[in-house]
Amino acid sequence: MTLGMKIRTRPIWLLMALVLPATLLGLGVAEASAASTISVRGSAESEVRNDTGSMVVEAKAQAPHSEAAQARSAKRMSEVIGALEAAGVETDDISTTEVSLRQRKIGENDRRVYEATNRIKVTIREIDRTGRLIDLAVRSGATDIGQLQFFRSDERALYQEQLLLAYDEAHDKAQALADRAGMTLGDPIEITESGFRDSVRRYSAEASALGGGTPIRTGTSKVDARIYVVFEAS
Repeated sequence: MTLGMKIRTRPIWLLMALVLPATLLGLGVAEASAASTISVRGSAESEVRNDTGSMVVEAKAQAPHSEAAQARSAKRMSEVIGALEAAGVETDDISTTEVSLRQRKIGENDRRVYEATNRIKVTIREIDRTGRLIDLAVRSGATDIGQLQFFRSDERALYQEQLLLAYDEAHDKAQALADRAGMTLGDPIEITESGFRDSVRRYSAEASALGGGTPIRTGTSKVDARIYVVFEAS
């Protein structure tokens, strides 16, 4: 025996009448939730004279025996450090970076000697005395001076100042765009900075004999900040 089944169907126009309004309503909600934004970039920079320096001072000595070479190198460096401290360099601004001893061959007969090296890094707070301090180190027994650098002691503070100025520029740009477009500028919803590491660049200046002695180039540092900001707008 075959069972009869009745299937009820709705007219297609009725289904469309139910589905279409719901679809349009969903689109309206999506459009309403998509907030308008204004994206801008801001930058600021400042070039200032360097106020601090640093140098590496080395005292080398050679001798047929290792103990003699080490003793001579140590004596020279002790005299260098003593002279620098007597000239006003703070103890905390002098740090040892290397103490080494090696055997090497010299001369046509490849004579074997020991070479001892003692190396320190000196931070120079009074930058105008750099030339005199270099000369003093040499007179006291230094055999090599290098890695001379000049910089700002307040680089991070200067960067923070430029960062705020960069934001002000970005805000002014966004406000001008909003005004022209007839929109109201809202709060920032995203801020991205370029970072401190790449924000400082150092430049050399004309050679000059600072405080007498060896001519030195202290130069300047340029600190810049760059940001990317997204503002709400309506």
